[in-house]
Amino acid sequence: MVKGKVHLLKIDIEGMEFEVLCACPGEMLQTVERIAMEYHERALAECHRSVSDLVRLLKNAGFSVDLRPERRILVAKRAQTIPHPRANNSLLSLRPPRDSR
Repeated sequence: MVKGKVHLLKIDIEGMEFEVLCACPGEMLQTVERIAMEYHERALAECHRSVSDLVRLLKNAGFSVDLRPERRILVAKRAQTIPHPRANNSLLSLRPPRDSR
């Protein structure tokens, strides 16, 4: 388990980006502030995935995403950080605060 914040996660894993991000435990991904990755459209297509699926996955995890298709680069930045009540100040949660009603 990662302790504290991960300021930049660089991913270059030759087409396995989607699978690795899907397999990453949510609490681990919550510690990441930025992601820079090279994506591989052909490899994604072979797994019946697309760049859109990758973008959707990251947006659902709380990141804003900037694609640079001329270089096959994706840059994701945490869109909003919400401190988790049980975590120390360096960990982040993707869950919105509970309604106090």
